[in-house]
Amino acid sequence: METFAVVYSRISHDPEGRQAGVQRQEQDCRSMAAERGWGVLEPVYRENDTSASTRSRQRRPVFEQMLTDLARGPATVLLAYSTSRLTRRPLEYERLIELTARTGLQIHTVVSGPVQLDTADGRAIARVLAVIDAAEAERTSERVTRAKLQRAELGLWHGGPHPPYGYRYKIIGRLRELQVEQHTAALVREACQRVVGGDSLASIRNDWNLRGLRTRSGAKWRSQGIRKMLVRPSTAGMSERQGQLFPGTWPAILTRAEWDAARLVLLDPRRDTRTFRQVAKRYPLAGLLFCGLCDHMLCSNPLRGVPSFICSPTMNGGCAKIRIHAGHVEQFLLQRVAERDSAALEPPEQARVRAALRQLQDDHYDGLLDRPDYLRQSQRLRGALAQRGTARNVHAPSDGDKRVILHRALERVVVLPHPRGRASAHLDWPQRCALLTDRLQLTWA
Repeated sequence: METFAVVYSRISHDPEGRQAGVQRQEQDCRSMAAERGWGVLEPVYRENDTSASTRSRQRRPVFEQMLTDLARGPATVLLAYSTSRLTRRPLEYERLIELTARTGLQIHTVVSGPVQLDTADGRAIARVLAVIDAAEAERTSERVTRAKLQRAELGLWHGGPHPPYGYRYKIIGRLRELQVEQHTAALVREACQRVVGGDSLASIRNDWNLRGLRTRSGAKWRSQGIRKMLVRPSTAGMSERQGQLFPGTWPAILTRAEWDAARLVLLDPRRDTRTFRQVAKRYPLAGLLFCGLCDHMLCSNPLRGVPSFICSPTMNGGCAKIRIHAGHVEQFLLQRVAERDSAALEPPEQARVRAALRQLQDDHYDGLLDRPDYLRQSQRLRGALAQRGTARNVHAPSDGDKRVILHRALERVVVLPHPRGRASAHLDWPQRCALLTDRLQLTWA
């Protein structure tokens, strides 16, 4: 019976997208499969420019799809160039151990040898290697962070595949220097003057789009894009690292005074034209979540269309280190409120009817209502309760109802950083609740 294998290749950094590294890994894995007589299932699982360290929050959709496919078969062998190419996250090793126990999967690598996950000693060694790989990734991250800080202190540009808007790259040997691109720099200066002069970002956006002006990628301008272009330090010939500004050696498009004036306008929280009431209608958690690092209130900021909250540096001067999925938090908090007091989940109108019924009973017991009046009014209120209860079973509570329920039960919710090395994708609800229990600190009203 022929043995089938899948090949997984990954490289952490490939800013130019050449994929040379993953192709070399794939070739070595194919050679190993040919030597052992294994058939390679197509296509291979390839993740380019994707980190697998504990410090990275990048999603790995190809890796997740591979695990799903391996659970279904027919492959019984997983091939990778090395264990560190497969993953550097201890939690993902646990998932591989569970998959191996369930399917009998074998894991082989070109340079690290076979990964024995079917014995206690093998699993122990794999876990130790995972911790070592994670530590090496964290040490690498620390070295890279220090190197970037040193570049900033020396006034050097930190690099990247694309220059900031208003600049172009000049290639000198293996180095890239920033030079002002006059026609795009003129737009940066125009936007700065108009913002300081009182124009809104929306008016600038509409004007530029009507004039046929486009971003570097050829897309229409958006207000947020113009905002980022003006507030980034590189536009004023500076770089920012660890909250500090460092003068750069490249020419500035805006003077420091012009840049400060634009930031003073754009970072003013009063520029947000949405009222708190408008935000609260859409997001029941608005005004309830606070950052566990800097204690600033979290702001609504959808990510790829998914409602979420962040500690925003531009909207309220936050640290930009906290983001959390709004839907999961809503569901978790409503569940906690129900565990604490099941009646608290009643919609506001139904709660008011029930309160009126209790008051009616108190008035009757105190002798303020005779029996006929009490029976007539209590029957009316109980009928309203029954009707609203039926409607509640048919219709889910509205965002307005959720907001009243949560703000009535909770004073504030502090959101802590996501635990390192702990995956958040593809969790079932009990696992999600365990994660949120660790991340959320509740203060009950």
